[in-house]
Amino acid sequence: MILVYVAGPYRAPTRWDVERNIRTAEERGLELARHGAGRIVPVIPHTMYRHFDGCLDDAFFLEGTKELLRRCDALALLPGWELSTGTRGELEEAEQLRLPIFWPTATADQAKRILEYVECVDLAQLRLLRERRRSSERKEAA
Repeated sequence: MILVYVAGPYRAPTRWDVERNIRTAEERGLELARHGAGRIVPVIPHTMYRHFDGCLDDAFFLEGTKELLRRCDALALLPGWELSTGTRGELEEAEQLRLPIFWPTATADQAKRILEYVECVDLAQLRLLRERRRSSERKEAA
């Protein structure tokens, strides 16, 4: 199974628009799971923190979601991702981690491309290599 981080706009001018952004992420995650033949597990931070608004500062969300991303195998972007500062930061993080990035398309197409990727790689080996690199980077920072 592949853990796919779903990234797109969260913040919006009104609570209604925030909820619409959450629903968009949920819908994409559900469709990726449906089209993923039981092999795509969407990670949707939008849904995890929907009721935390105003309880914690932005740093918690921005750093916390990047940590979630570090534990995933791929990044799937939602339409409108480029309008989101947070998503642009997640994209930069994914690029640094050398995660595969799946740009927004129709859900079935995005799921198909993810499955094609899964067929071509050994996810266990990639996870091990990423963990070794993170461990090495932590040692260098210390």
